[in-house]
Amino acid sequence: MVRVEVDRDDVLCAICLDVLTAPTTLACGHSFDLRCVRRLHKATSALACPVCRAPIKPSHLQVLRVNTFLATLVQRAAPLEHAEVVACLDDEATAPPILVLDTSPPLTKMPGFLFACYALIVGLNAVAIYRLVCL
Repeated sequence: MVRVEVDRDDVLCAICLDVLTAPTTLACGHSFDLRCVRRLHKATSALACPVCRAPIKPSHLQVLRVNTFLATLVQRAAPLEHAEVVACLDDEATAPPILVLDTSPPLTKMPGFLFACYALIVGLNAVAIYRLVCL
């Protein structure tokens, strides 16, 4: 059997920054938690991939399914964290807020009095920056 090491950052949802529980893959190839994609769809009218900004057709959202291969990989890579996240999924109050960042110029005032920092929007390692600033 071939053993592959997977880094924890490889199994995180780029929307909620938590371990993937029901991973789904968009047409552009990026994977997110299915629940987060649906919550993102409710939060914005023009849906685009949070990573590459490729537009997501509403018809594509209706056929999204859990990527079982990726789900198994996540369960093996981070079993304890995966179990914790699955346990709290039923409580909508514990779900992190969905913040929709667009391609506005740097330091543009955004809904909710957020200021878009261009480096964060297009940065390659937003997860590390999030942990540094918010945790």
